[in-house]
Amino acid sequence: MFCHPVVAMTLVQDWVKKDPSQAANIYSLMYTLEHLERSYIGGYCKDNEYERECNNVLGLVKLLQDVDKDVFSMFQKEFNLGFDLALNRIKVGFPATQISNMKQQNQVRRKVEIFDLSGYFITFMDALKLKTNSVGELFPLLHVLVDSIQKLECSGPNNQIWNLKSLDRLKGWYSVLDSKKAHEELSEEEMKQLMMDTESSYSSYRSLRPGATRQSIKASKTNKIVTKNDPKPCIYDGPGPKKFFQLISLSPNNSDDQDSKGHLNETNWNNAEKGHIHYVYRNEGPLGSLGVKDLSQHNPTHSSYCAKAETADCESDNSSDAVTNTSLDKDYGTLNDSPYRRSKKGNSKLLSSILDTLNLSTGHSKLITESGNSSANNNNSVPSEDTIKGTTNTHSIAPHVDKKCIAVPHLRHVQYALSIDVGTPPQSIYPIIDTGSTNTWVVSRKCMSDTCKSVKSFDSSLSSTFGSLGDDIRIRFGTGVIRGSLGLDNVKIGDDLVEKQVFGMVNEEISEPHKNVFKVINFQGIIGLAFPRLAFDHRTSLYDNYSKKIGADLTFGIYFSDNNSGLMIGGVDKRFCDSDVVMLPVVREYYWEIKLKEIWVGDVKLCCTEESYVIFDSGTSFNTMPHDEFMEFKKIVSPKSCHNPVSPDDLDQFPIIKYVFDGGVELDISPREYVFLHKNKCRIAYMQIDVPSSYGRAFILGTHAFMENYLTVYKRSTNNSPAMVGFAKSIPSDRLPSELKKLFSH
Repeated sequence: MFCHPVVAMTLVQDWVKKDPSQAANIYSLMYTLEHLERSYIGGYCKDNEYERECNNVLGLVKLLQDVDKDVFSMFQKEFNLGFDLALNRIKVGFPATQISNMKQQNQVRRKVEIFDLSGYFITFMDALKLKTNSVGELFPLLHVLVDSIQKLECSGPNNQIWNLKSLDRLKGWYSVLDSKKAHEELSEEEMKQLMMDTESSYSSYRSLRPGATRQSIKASKTNKIVTKNDPKPCIYDGPGPKKFFQLISLSPNNSDDQDSKGHLNETNWNNAEKGHIHYVYRNEGPLGSLGVKDLSQHNPTHSSYCAKAETADCESDNSSDAVTNTSLDKDYGTLNDSPYRRSKKGNSKLLSSILDTLNLSTGHSKLITESGNSSANNNNSVPSEDTIKGTTNTHSIAPHVDKKCIAVPHLRHVQYALSIDVGTPPQSIYPIIDTGSTNTWVVSRKCMSDTCKSVKSFDSSLSSTFGSLGDDIRIRFGTGVIRGSLGLDNVKIGDDLVEKQVFGMVNEEISEPHKNVFKVINFQGIIGLAFPRLAFDHRTSLYDNYSKKIGADLTFGIYFSDNNSGLMIGGVDKRFCDSDVVMLPVVREYYWEIKLKEIWVGDVKLCCTEESYVIFDSGTSFNTMPHDEFMEFKKIVSPKSCHNPVSPDDLDQFPIIKYVFDGGVELDISPREYVFLHKNKCRIAYMQIDVPSSYGRAFILGTHAFMENYLTVYKRSTNNSPAMVGFAKSIPSDRLPSELKKLFSH
């Protein structure tokens, strides 16, 4: 537990004495303090243990503050770490147990408890929405929720902050689940009643919590994002790119690219017509839902779809050729293998579950130990497997859906890859670039699965600079399992070398031969370009490290086209588009997502009666809509017979699809951009995908019908400006100025 970070503290102390300005020290101290605070708030540390260790950390903090008193707040802002509890403790300057004014102490802890309780409610309700009915999976989540409610109730004004009947109902459910065995499942009626009781309790809590106003209550019911100074849309006026890289298109390993693309699109439409619903699960990295706590550790989303038909069975039905995501950062593990299983050993049965829910398990504390061993030995050396003793973790990502579903293959189709060199001597790899995830992955030579042998891989045994981090990671796909590990090595992009970059390695792939990730595309790896909060245990992504290496702004642009494509780092060359780049504010710094106001299909308004948002995801081929909107969309737009090649008259049969964002900013998707030919039919480059979350309705803009026609720009937040996403109509590659065409000549 983080109540006893003895080894970590000793190592950090050594670092501070050697080099107080070293960024690793700041990160390690904040990481340790954040989880120490969470342990104490959760009641897993005794007061004297917490006070002793907190004083130790704060003593080292003060050494760094002597160099620069604002170093920690600046570090937090610079890297968007989300260590709010740690930063608050640093500002206070002493442990919570030493606050002389008891009233002040209660107020401080109460604010944190309220903050955490919202996360517990949302996590539990998300699990219910995803049809998680296993007692072994639900009980730990309910225990944490009820325990937090009781603590907060006791500290509330007049010892009551909400309707006690709601609390009593949840207590009753706690007793019901506690009396059952871990492998038992709740019935459909029990699930409905549990959801109703939980929502009732949450509604009471939201309306009666301290400081709630009528306006904020209304906003909370619609999950509306309310800020005092909402940033406005603007025109991109940032720098040009510091580096430009030509991208390589990786088409599926099918003889007929169009046939493969059309088949997966057709299957999705047919499944939707049958009443099947495709899901992509949103999650938010190490800190989970809403940036607080969740079951997730490393991976944002998993893809599968649930059939409404009672006969559907995930374990036996392998007939579907529908699609799911191939991104390793976008897949969930199963809780059947996880630390969330509960045993019948009193309250201790929950310890592992609760610690993992809070990201406080020993597996996650290794970050400091690893960094410490590395630095303590030699700043230029790479840690060996002897110095870094990693624990084997089965990373539980989130509750998956009801077993009444059909496993499916992969969403990704055409992908764009960047050439990188890994290791010493360098080994060339072509990972795809993905704006929907953050981590970097490569296929390891250790992977002996037949499917791994067909793609280019990284042989760590040939690299003199490779270091193993020991973490074993297990990731479940709709149709198989990926097993991997974490390592670090030098990564070269162009002429620039990033040393000791942490990345994941695929060591094993198990799936049906005709439905594995490697045969869907020529998969060699992934470079994630999303936000730091989705990274492995807060480790710095390759994109961040590379940008720092070349001294570039955290801004990048993507230009996709049929013939030539490119990635711009540090800024954007606006000559790739024929209009201004309109920038819109990101609503949550996990994915590149913006508020959506309306969608029009011709003259018909399709959206939005509730809070909605759009995710820019280069890892998804087609644009997507939730099920309800998609079914209405199908009534207006449907595949039609057409000529080969498609004629202007064919395209005239289809309407323009218009997205309306904040500030009246509009995005038009024309028939030429979303219609493609398959089996003498004009098919529609849209698919049905639901993204269950408390944020509202999610729509994805993907590669084929959007990014291949629009330049997209992605800008991280700074002290002076928010994170933003931009787009502008791109110029086809054959019409680019000659000086830009030269960028693709090699």
